[in-house]
Amino acid sequence: MEFKGDENFYFESSRYMLKTKDILTPRYMDEERFQKPILFYWFILLSFKILGVSWFAARLPSIFLGALLALLIFKIAELLQKDKRAALFASLFAATTPLYYRYARLAVPDMALIFFETLGLYFFIRYYKFKSGSDMRLFFVSLAVAFLIKGPVGAIIPFLVVLIFCLLKKERSFRSNDVLTGILLFALITVPWFYAMCKIYPGKYAGQVLSREVLERLGWGEAGSFIMVYLKGFVFYIVALATKFFPYSLFMPFAFLGSYFRARNMSAAGRADSGKSDGSLFLIIWIAAVFLFFTFVAERRTHYLLALAPAASISVGAFFAERGKNRKWPPYGIVLFLSLLYITINVFPAAGLFTNRMERAASSVKANMKEGDRIGIGSHGIIPEELQVFFQTPVEMVKVTYTADGRPFMDTAPRLMEFLSSKERVFCVIKKKDYDIFVPEEMRNNLYVIDNYFVWKRRIRLDKELKDSLRVKGAGLFREVFQNEIYVVSNRSGR
Repeated sequence: MEFKGDENFYFESSRYMLKTKDILTPRYMDEERFQKPILFYWFILLSFKILGVSWFAARLPSIFLGALLALLIFKIAELLQKDKRAALFASLFAATTPLYYRYARLAVPDMALIFFETLGLYFFIRYYKFKSGSDMRLFFVSLAVAFLIKGPVGAIIPFLVVLIFCLLKKERSFRSNDVLTGILLFALITVPWFYAMCKIYPGKYAGQVLSREVLERLGWGEAGSFIMVYLKGFVFYIVALATKFFPYSLFMPFAFLGSYFRARNMSAAGRADSGKSDGSLFLIIWIAAVFLFFTFVAERRTHYLLALAPAASISVGAFFAERGKNRKWPPYGIVLFLSLLYITINVFPAAGLFTNRMERAASSVKANMKEGDRIGIGSHGIIPEELQVFFQTPVEMVKVTYTADGRPFMDTAPRLMEFLSSKERVFCVIKKKDYDIFVPEEMRNNLYVIDNYFVWKRRIRLDKELKDSLRVKGAGLFREVFQNEIYVVSNRSGR
């Protein structure tokens, strides 16, 4: 079973709320957790109240909203493309995209965020077409809910898409009273909880949110060239787009270009089906706004691209539908098969790509530990939260690191040495490579490797990994490049 690191934050914090009846302040390991607003915790809390405390209940909000998002993508595609076949393809492609599939089954707020962001854009499209005040009010309500799920980004992305679209159309798309009513609703929904938190934790809450969730993520104040930050982000997200939306990413360049030329040609010709031209333009802006926004954010995460998944799926769906009209059918069966195969490989335990890398380590520790024993993580790249889901005892971080050029940073070794030489019994999960480099041989003689196994690497630097591994042959070369050997080490033997 896969556990993403952040899942345990939401699981344990929601369970704490259920136990203490304090539904205002998320807490993890008895400490306040201010990293995200409250609404997704409430979704899980409600699921716990209905179904009881379990991982299925914690993940149900994401599963449910992921299913609804596929239906919502169908409705948006139908509005923009006026083609049920394109809408069906879009919904199907979204649901079988690896990134979408993964986050629709995890107890993290990303799928809920994307659903309500997309719902807001759906209501804007309806407002643009039909000029109904209720649609504009629902646009702001949806963004307020997204804001309460994951903070400002829940409102920034949809507002950015809408603003750029209106500027390019060079027409007034809003009625002032509809906008003012919407802003009032947005404030009424979002302000009370934030105001309560600022009253309960004066200075502390606002300061931590501003420093961690805004300035640190954006990278403001960081040293280094802004241009280099942007270029690194651009390359990072190009690669993420190609891999996390496979195999549909193979068709995305053609789909995006098709949307662009369709929007330009229809607009220039002044054709009666200008609504379809507006739809193509809206999709281009949606994709570009999300992609470019996150390239300017210093903190890079592949799942940020979920925000463009609906628009990308609709574009590729329209591309497939258009080819079908011209009897130039792409190999639908092959594409769908590749996507399902990709998902199957990722979920299948033997592959280990969508499984918890720490489950075996946790089993080894549990088979040997007693009350009062301590647990630690000794390597960078091993996610402590993936181990934490199996224990009530806090997992300590005693990680060793490397310099930017790949040399061992020995100044980080003392904390690991201190942990391994504790008077209490300790267990440390560490990469074999780090164990051999940072732990002196005389200390290793007094330690016990109670288990070892291989896991897939999260990131692979083929140039360096291959260069360092040319001397290794056969299966050893494969493992050296693509896998890490994990050690579970203790300073005591037996139970």
